[in-house]
Amino acid sequence: MFRVGECSFEAQARDMVDKGAVQLLFYGDWPGTDSIWLEPPRALQGHTMVTSELGESWAKALEQGAEVIIDMIDSWDAEIVIGCEENRVTPGALSSFTSWGPSHEMDSYPLRCRDFAACLDDA
Repeated sequence: MFRVGECSFEAQARDMVDKGAVQLLFYGDWPGTDSIWLEPPRALQGHTMVTSELGESWAKALEQGAEVIIDMIDSWDAEIVIGCEENRVTPGALSSFTSWGPSHEMDSYPLRCRDFAACLDDA
């Protein structure tokens, strides 16, 4: 288990596998979770990510000498859970990864011309 840092998921996974890890559990510095796009090293059997709150609570428990046991199952066998988290990154606006307009660049789409004549000239 480790907090996501400045390096990519792949670089962190390689480092942890080189140290003997076979399963990885990431947690981030931000609220919620993120998709993990990872081309795993061959020795890696599984990986997942938990919320920063949960990861921090487990890290504190480990620091205090507690034993934390996590049963990682195959995603095909996992229960489907649908959740909704508060958008703390871009509150009041669509996030940059959504396909729900205005556009991926947060611009109005279709682009509007200030001058109707300019639109006609371009047509």
